[in-house]
Amino acid sequence: AYRRAVSTVQPIRQEFSGYQGRRHSFRDSIGPVFFELADLLLKRAAEGTGAHAAVLTLKDEHRSPEQVASLGYAREILAKSDGLNRISKHVFDTGDATLVPDIKADPTFATPRAETRSLLCVPLLRDIHTIGTILLESNAANGFGLEDMLFLMQVGAQGGERRAGRRQRVAGCAVDAGALPA
Repeated sequence: AYRRAVSTVQPIRQEFSGYQGRRHSFRDSIGPVFFELADLLLKRAAEGTGAHAAVLTLKDEHRSPEQVASLGYAREILAKSDGLNRISKHVFDTGDATLVPDIKADPTFATPRAETRSLLCVPLLRDIHTIGTILLESNAANGFGLEDMLFLMQVGAQGGERRAGRRQRVAGCAVDAGALPA
């Protein structure tokens, strides 16, 4: 999962490096570049897991979490939703990756998309702080598994957490999920 995540994020890093070399200041160009990178991140995450929809939510330390990019959602649906999805709020509050195999059996984390059957949401971490979430949705029950969770956690970890802490956190979540022995 780690190698798959690195190979997914590497093209994003290369594209980002190209923007930094332009003549205008980084600060002036960050808005359009950021949104382009956010869309690319969601696209790669969806391609890597087979997701039908995705939402990237970020939180500035002085503001409320905000959905900054989406894939597979009509703008009207996102505009009508009450802001943050319940599952994203849960991940912000706990810092734990969350997998819901079938929301019809467990509607706790229902989303605005009626066709969504399974969810996977992971935190984006900087040091030990959750600065965002990546939410993936599948139209199939059991659309995501542990491998998808580990892949997405690695993609999310590429965005902020230091290497040693990232590996410890991913290993800890794998133990909690029963994939690795304690």
